[in-house]
Amino acid sequence: MRLSLILLALLAIAAGPVSADETSDRIERANLLRKLLEDGPPVRTGASDAGAELPAAKIEIQQQDEAERLQVEHFKDGQWRQLLETQRAKAHRPDPTPTQSGSGLVFVREQQARDLSIQIQRHDLEYRQSNRR
Repeated sequence: MRLSLILLALLAIAAGPVSADETSDRIERANLLRKLLEDGPPVRTGASDAGAELPAAKIEIQQQDEAERLQVEHFKDGQWRQLLETQRAKAHRPDPTPTQSGSGLVFVREQQARDLSIQIQRHDLEYRQSNRR
């Protein structure tokens, strides 16, 4: 019985808080922190905060910008295709009431084809200029 009491007392002393270890831990942490602050890169403040960002944060922002730009381009492309389809459908639809003779009708259709071609070229030029920006 005496042996078990002695063992329990030794275990209690060994398991109990030891103030010497805490103090040495604090001193070691303080030394490590001081060394880190002395050796670390200088912290920038003010206008140069953009340079202090992590590279991964810049990549995420760039990816989001690219995704948004791609969505806008897809939307514009869809609108452009829709416009071309409506113009193409209008161009191939015969006039409901041709009131002019054969040669006059040919002239009107040629004029309509030229107007449509000019309009398509104008829209194409506007689209290309807006993509350059």
